[in-house]
Amino acid sequence: MRQNSTPERLAGLYLRGKIFWFNHGTGKNRLQVFLETSDEAEAIKKATVIIENPELNPCNGFLKEMNRYADEKLDDRTWTGNSRKSKTSIPKMFGGDLGFKDLPDIKTEDVQKWYDDQKKRVPNSAYG
Repeated sequence: MRQNSTPERLAGLYLRGKIFWFNHGTGKNRLQVFLETSDEAEAIKKATVIIENPELNPCNGFLKEMNRYADEKLDDRTWTGNSRKSKTSIPKMFGGDLGFKDLPDIKTEDVQKWYDDQKKRVPNSAYG
């Protein structure tokens, strides 16, 4: 077993600092999912939910569309690899918080609630 990883039964789950993340998917659809917990048992539960429920799979729905868009921006050289990472970090958080819904299922109210929650969580200077 590698340092900072869990048993092989849940390959892809790892600690970054004190918080668990989950590597999931393959190829261009491979994503790092922030599990928002330092508790290993909770992280295993969250990762297992992603594995067992394809509709929650971060390689489907919202993030799949975001990755397709980001790939187009890389292909036409509008973005660099570094700008792709920086420009997709917030949408990845948003998608994760909404359970990786498909784009047509995301409502204006969902976006506004998420934004309001972030304003409470992050200092005012970050969100205007």
